[in-house]
Amino acid sequence: ARAPGAPTGGARPRLDMYRRRGPYIEGEAGIERSAYFALMNHSKGSAAFDVDGDRAHLDTLLADADVVIENLGPNRGVALAMAATVAPVDHPELLAITSSGFGSDGPHARYRAYAYNLQAACALGYLTRNQAGESAEIDIAWADLIAAYSLATIIAAWAVGPQGNAGVGLDFAMADLVVSHFNDAIAAASLDPNADD
Repeated sequence: ARAPGAPTGGARPRLDMYRRRGPYIEGEAGIERSAYFALMNHSKGSAAFDVDGDRAHLDTLLADADVVIENLGPNRGVALAMAATVAPVDHPELLAITSSGFGSDGPHARYRAYAYNLQAACALGYLTRNQAGESAEIDIAWADLIAAYSLATIIAAWAVGPQGNAGVGLDFAMADLVVSHFNDAIAAASLDPNADD
């Protein structure tokens, strides 16, 4: 179902939901006019096309890219030759990152990932408490923020690292990153499982 006021002309399959959601810049709907999409992608170049219908254009973009980050799901990224497991084979100087919520394989690989369900699934909600020990509301997409900073750091390290721009594929799971921030809580629990802190 199309969101009310969403652009109707030239609809493409699997279009980013934030391209389809208003409000729109100056009230004019269009895939480049969503205010939220424009805010989150400020100063970035954008290409919207049917990757299944125009594989040659996708191949050209991949050949010209230095870094590709995809989060299309465990099978879709492979089918489009964009996933970390396959992209560096055809493009040996490419940094290919498959970014997902819960990893590319395993029992949770197909779970959709949004910051808030990741934060709940990884126990951030349980561990976030006020001074009285009561659960505190987490009203920020913290998992998204730390993932963005981590991905930027990975890309910068690859770009200036001692190996130069050698191609590499990296499977990046946001859940792993979130849980890695709880080492102090895990260590405390291992020392005293009955501790309230």
